[in-house]
Amino acid sequence: MVHEQSAVKVATGQRFIIIAILIFIVTYILTGFHPTFSIIGLAVLGLALFGTINLCNGMGYSVGLIILCCVLLFIPCVSLITLVVLNIKAVDFLKANGYNVGFFGVKSHN
Repeated sequence: MVHEQSAVKVATGQRFIIIAILIFIVTYILTGFHPTFSIIGLAVLGLALFGTINLCNGMGYSVGLIILCCVLLFIPCVSLITLVVLNIKAVDFLKANGYNVGFFGVKSHN
């Protein structure tokens, strides 16, 4: 079992990452219709960075790995893959520590 504070960081980071994934997918689709929608993707990048840093800190990743994950977020499509992989790792981490994880992260009654 991990410290409660680490699990809260992972759960918070995961929630931000899930929201960023959904907005990135919508942005990729809308950018095909009009290029100005790519500005939304830049705004969501901050959300993704915040979630990634929180999640990685909570899971005890090294500073080098956190920086690598953050750099990967600046590459189109690779950022989406990075966020999905981090989300999968977070789900495994939280389930291993006894949390019920739903589609949008840890369920509120935990």
